[in-house]
Amino acid sequence: MASFMNELLKAPRFDGDPNSPKPAKLLKHWLKIFTNFLKMCERIATVQEQDGPEKLRVLVAYVSAEVYEII
Repeated sequence: MASFMNELLKAPRFDGDPNSPKPAKLLKHWLKIFTNFLKMCERIATVQEQDGPEKLRVLVAYVSAEVYEII
């Protein structure tokens, strides 16, 4: 079931273009999706009596190389 939930709520990779006309809007939307994804992972880990995700490692996996260089 956890695998199904992760796939259902999986955050897309953020590849925001800082020159986009709406970068803040895109980031705000992606950040909400990513935050919800982390919360679901933490809940699943709690139910399965496991440690929650290491948030920085998860973040790196969900941003492009260009965004990673910025953060």
